[in-house]
Amino acid sequence: MPEFKYQRVAGWIRDQVKSGFFEEDKRIPGEEELCGRFDVSRQTVRQAMKILEEEGLVYKIQGSGTYVSPGNGARQTEEKSSLKSIGVLMNSVNDYIFPQVLKGISDCLYENGYAMRLCILSQQYELEREAIKRMTGDRVSGLIAEPVKSGLPLINRELYCSFAREHPLVFLHRRADEMRGTSGFRAGSMMLDDAGGFWKLAEHLYGLGHRKIAAVCKLDESTGVARYEGYMKFMLEHQLEIKNDRILWYSSEDIQTMFTGHKMREYLDRISGCTAVMCHDDRIAFRLIQLLKDKGIRVPEDMAVTGFDDSEYATMDISLTTIVHPQEELGRRAARAVLELLKEPGQEVSCTFPAVLRTGRSTDAGDGGPD
Repeated sequence: MPEFKYQRVAGWIRDQVKSGFFEEDKRIPGEEELCGRFDVSRQTVRQAMKILEEEGLVYKIQGSGTYVSPGNGARQTEEKSSLKSIGVLMNSVNDYIFPQVLKGISDCLYENGYAMRLCILSQQYELEREAIKRMTGDRVSGLIAEPVKSGLPLINRELYCSFAREHPLVFLHRRADEMRGTSGFRAGSMMLDDAGGFWKLAEHLYGLGHRKIAAVCKLDESTGVARYEGYMKFMLEHQLEIKNDRILWYSSEDIQTMFTGHKMREYLDRISGCTAVMCHDDRIAFRLIQLLKDKGIRVPEDMAVTGFDDSEYATMDISLTTIVHPQEELGRRAARAVLELLKEPGQEVSCTFPAVLRTGRSTDAGDGGPD
């Protein structure tokens, strides 16, 4: 399994403590220094510190910094080892909105006397399969899972079902309804109203006068499929022209290359007659805006752009019109749902967060949009 940036930071600090270079009750380097040393973001450093705090290796003093725990955290680690644990399976935790989702899960579990057992799946079915088996063998009390490629069939369905016959299971960003018929199954789901979110974005663009609206959707995640559904429903109900070549589908494997080759440039040529494009998330919107600028296309005067998730990308350049993702609150709610199912197995714990629109300069040029 690959080592992620936050793990590298945490590992280096552990080594310094073990060697005695960082002494007990002495302050360790601050965020800025660690960011520079490892060439990572503040969020990555904070995630590393969160893990070390949970291990009892370090502690924080408000307004002063982070310090090495007395006894190198041995007492705290021993206490933590006695905690019951909840398994957490996620495809990514070190970028975008996922560190905040994980923080919400971790905080809620720890506040309620549970440790978190984390596995990173990286959209790999085999890693998912092995992780579910490991969680079952380790006898975790429950499982919070973001299934691999949630927009496609649930390949490891039987393993999830087998786990859920004995323990609570909560899905992130995928409905658990498809398995409600399984004997003994205790499941819930935490989702955002993705279809409603894309509907609201389309409605916002329509109100600004846009009629030729394109979309970039992710085909292998349930969020992408739902957002496409919201887009299509709005276009159909408002009798707007729908053309397949205005919809660009991409997968998890495409993210690193879709802006470096010809794919996105060819897509922009196909939608040259459109006045707006709706992007699956803020990352895609941010990178699309950079490409539009390179081609001399003004945003929003020539092309309005929307994102989704209200992430850090929403304020990196032109402020994005986007949908707010609950992030940390979604994580907390997922953790609470697992704990509630432990107490009362049959109760309904699923939650769909409403879509909240946040407007930005990426759609509003100050003149009410195109005629």
